[in-house]
Amino acid sequence: MSTPSRVSDVVPGVIPLSGRRGPRPAIIAVAVVTDDPRLVDRVGAALRRDGMAADIEFGGHGRLVVERLARLPDVVVIAGVAVRGAAAEVHRIRRRLPDAHVVLIVDEHAPGGVGHLLDTGVAGVVIEEAMGRTLALVVRSVCEGHVSVPRSMRHGVDLPALSFRERQILALVVAGLTNDEIAGRLYLAETTVKGHLTSAFRRLGVRSRREAVALILSADESLRRSVLTAGPTSQEPASPEGGSES
Repeated sequence: MSTPSRVSDVVPGVIPLSGRRGPRPAIIAVAVVTDDPRLVDRVGAALRRDGMAADIEFGGHGRLVVERLARLPDVVVIAGVAVRGAAAEVHRIRRRLPDAHVVLIVDEHAPGGVGHLLDTGVAGVVIEEAMGRTLALVVRSVCEGHVSVPRSMRHGVDLPALSFRERQILALVVAGLTNDEIAGRLYLAETTVKGHLTSAFRRLGVRSRREAVALILSADESLRRSVLTAGPTSQEPASPEGGSES
């Protein structure tokens, strides 16, 4: 039986991607799902800039319309408004195209927490502002079976190893207290508070109090809970050696 030449020739359902038993084709098929058709050209330019040979097609506005494509996609890029409903769309794509790799392009200030999206099958996340520099790298990575997430969003993959004191201070930052007020509430020197915040910001991948608060309030439940339950009246867990943390 010959392999269908167009997507529209394939029976709807789970679609087998041709050529998967052999080496990956030299030219990668990329479908872009976005409300902004101009992004299709930007995706193509970013991949060509890195020397990647790719067939780029507009795949639909809110969801991937497989039947309109000339080639079954190796990679599906979801961007713009479509990202808001990405979880359901990724599930649908993965059911129908189990071998396709899904990459999200998100705004730099998009709510944090990508763990649930990775669970749905997203293989890569790209910050839109850095798309020209990083998209090709991420596409190459996911095609080789890796998961690629920006450092600033790593908390969605692995809970940051924040100390009890860092979580306690962050909880007060979220409550709106200044460094001086936090120092008074916890009986610490203000320089000690600043030191803990510097360390916490580094672990979270943020650069300011505003970014830290936005990340914590929009993050996955595990991170949000670990910070907000470490208020000034909570007790620090005893260490195995019986010591305490300053």
